Amino acid sequence: MEELLRGEALEKRLARGPLPLDQALEMAVQIARAISHAHSRGVLHRDLKPANVFLTEDGRVKLLDFGLAHLLGTRGAPSGGTPAYMAPEQARGEAVDERADVFASGAVLFEALAGRRPFEVEDGWTTALRDGPAPRLPPGVPRALARAVAQSLSSDPAGWPRNGQAWLGTLLAARQALERPRRGGRRVLLVGMGLALCAGVGAALLWRLGAR
Repeated sequence: MEELLRGEALEKRLARGPLPLDQALEMAVQIARAISHAHSRGVLHRDLKPANVFLTEDGRVKLLDFGLAHLLGTRGAPSGGTPAYMAPEQARGEAVDERADVFASGAVLFEALAGRRPFEVEDGWTTALRDGPAPRLPPGVPRALARAVAQSLSSDPAGWPRNGQAWLGTLLAARQALERPRRGGRRVLLVGMGLALCAGVGAALLWRLGAR
């Protein structure tokens, strides 16, 4: 029995512009949980892209189309996938492992934050095959998250998170780093409000004493 999903594909949503930061990060965390679950069972997706990411009306994220998936350690055609989101070794037709899904997840997150793809396709080849630094996100993206995305899109596969579980840990660490300033800001605000209240009460008492 197939699940009835209400919402829209990420590809359709991104046609209206990038996602808000919190929504993009939450989406990436849910994707990472999904591929971590698949990897723990020896399954690679191999075709992660916005068209295969579905955003439901109740805030859940679903991965669609496992048609190119195959089991780790089994022989299978290395070709297939969508060039703009392929890891370099997948684009070259070489054997791939879990890092290919991590790379594609990073590319999807980049596009959700920037409103554009990190790599383009020229004459059927992805520009990810070129040596050089990872593509840069807009300046407004917090440094902790930008570092996580850059790590997943590095030209050196040795620097990528090893699998979905490692990618999930990287994203959760970035989210925690983003939440620290918010908690600190709330504490400063509460302390400030408390001091203002104490000052107001003290001033009222002094006024009453002076009146007497």
